[in-house]
Amino acid sequence: MIRKYFYVLTFLTSFLFSQVTFSPSILDFGSTSIGSQVSINLIINNNTSDLLSINNISSTDNQFYAPVPVANIPAFGSTEIEIVYIALINGATNATLTLETSNEVYSQIEVPCYGAGASVITGEVSGIWAEVNSPIYIQGNSYLKKESTLTIEPGVEVIFADSSVFSISGTLIAEG
Repeated sequence: MIRKYFYVLTFLTSFLFSQVTFSPSILDFGSTSIGSQVSINLIINNNTSDLLSINNISSTDNQFYAPVPVANIPAFGSTEIEIVYIALINGATNATLTLETSNEVYSQIEVPCYGAGASVITGEVSGIWAEVNSPIYIQGNSYLKKESTLTIEPGVEVIFADSSVFSISGTLIAEG
């Protein structure tokens, strides 16, 4: 008897969880330079026979947002909602995007978000690159002069853009 109820519960759970679906299941914006923004379209599918209203979209971190935080999705229809990440700080940021809906079963849909802000380096370099400023993007032509020193602390990730050049004539200290 318990097994029968388990199967019924499993069927109902599968049915309920397929009423509203979204993709991608995780919004991974990757790395972008501080002050830049990246967009991903979140596709929401309404697999019910009723209109689905997205009443609001909020985030646990203000670096992730929806420029248009409302939408109406017709029965058995879908829509795309633009989600934006604007890098305001260095390093990785994880957040949860919450979509408030008119669906009784799915009154809130949570979507995990990831993005990373990075310092962008171009031109003459020297000094210390600390982990707090990681990752560091090298774009274009960067150079370390003969009389200059650059120290890269342990844990710093340095990323080179396509066709970037980093010329070293001075002292480079990279530990870690």
